[in-house]
Amino acid sequence: MLLLLATPVRSLHLGQTDNGALPKDTQSRQSYDTMTEGFGPSLNGPMLIAVSFSKPADLDKLRNQQRKTTQQEIAKHQAKAETKIQEEATRSSKKQSRRSRTRQYSSRSRQNRSSGNRPIRPSNRQNPGNRRSSISLPNK
Repeated sequence: MLLLLATPVRSLHLGQTDNGALPKDTQSRQSYDTMTEGFGPSLNGPMLIAVSFSKPADLDKLRNQQRKTTQQEIAKHQAKAETKIQEEATRSSKKQSRRSRTRQYSSRSRQNRSSGNRPIRPSNRQNPGNRRSSISLPNK
């Protein structure tokens, strides 16, 4: 039973493969061998790079920074929303004042009509200085 479970291990390849593992009659293997002869064995090998990082990032500090920026963004959006609300309130109050003035005028004109009074309008009778005279004076 153990041999049956260990059978896949025979075809297991460890390490990094390169073209040197191919059969010698393939074009890729022949070019690999030619490059190795010309430039040395390290040219076709894998390049390993080791990097040492400084201490890991402080997650709490990053979270606090993110929280602050999020709060600042929220505050900006709230300020914009409050400004829009104030503008709308100002517009609606202006509209209401116009409507109330219109209602007052219309109620006055209704009162004047019902009482038999005419609304006061400027006329030439009230301001005789602007009236043209149609009377011609005799020439001497």
